[in-house]
Amino acid sequence: MQKKNTITFSLAAAAAFAGQLGPQALQSLQAEPSQNQTAVTESLAQKQIGAYSNSKYTYDDAEILAQLWGLAAPWDAKLKMGSMILNGQSASIERILESRQFRAYSDSQYSYEDAESLAQLWGLESPWDAKLKMGRLILNGKPEQIDNALE
Repeated sequence: MQKKNTITFSLAAAAAFAGQLGPQALQSLQAEPSQNQTAVTESLAQKQIGAYSNSKYTYDDAEILAQLWGLAAPWDAKLKMGSMILNGQSASIERILESRQFRAYSDSQYSYEDAESLAQLWGLESPWDAKLKMGRLILNGKPEQIDNALE
């Protein structure tokens, strides 16, 4: 929506400089978006949220990505993730999350042996999968779940 407002402002400013519009017209063009613009924006957001909701990604993933992308809230990350899914970029989301999760695991005190034990306990295919899950739990502030499982 910011882009549309900028384009509208730019067109209005160009017209004002060309002498075709007065300053009052320029101010009115900068005002609220039209109902049609709002409806299009809401429809796009619904599609993005629908794509996110029908994906394998969780609220925890949205929290991680919101922080990584510098977004205000997980809701904004859900919209961005939905947009990426709709544009066929799910693999990018997966790579970003896995990289972040593995880094969190690597920076932790947990060992490869811990990952082996937890893979078996959690019914995962490999220690790699356990490392990613451990990283996700660490990033989401839930390392106690790892500690409890290792006891």
